[in-house]
Amino acid sequence: MHYRSCESDGREGISFVLYRIPNVEGLIAMFFSLLVFKIGLFTVKDSFFALMDLSPSKEIENNVKDITESIVGIEDFDDLKLGKSGPFIFDEVNVKIRKHVDVVRAHEISNNLSFAFFSSARRP
Repeated sequence: MHYRSCESDGREGISFVLYRIPNVEGLIAMFFSLLVFKIGLFTVKDSFFALMDLSPSKEIENNVKDITESIVGIEDFDDLKLGKSGPFIFDEVNVKIRKHVDVVRAHEISNNLSFAFFSSARRP
């Protein structure tokens, strides 16, 4: 019984030699190995930055600040932290509201802020 493997049986290499194109298999293998190496470097870089809790980008940080400032009821905010976990960006921010605001209204302000973040993230 004969089983065919998924590997090349060498005919491609012979055809390149017949057309006087030597060492093509080596060049193709080098191309794919460099591609895998590049992907590995980007993965290591992203993982390192995630472990160091670096902000994903200044543009996203400025966008979050603008959204937070635009919500009615928020007097001030501080301690903005952005992080990235895989394809997701998460944020933490301490917002300050007036003392006389009750818990129900404070919860509405918090929900408005969350909705504004989610709606801005879905925009292309």
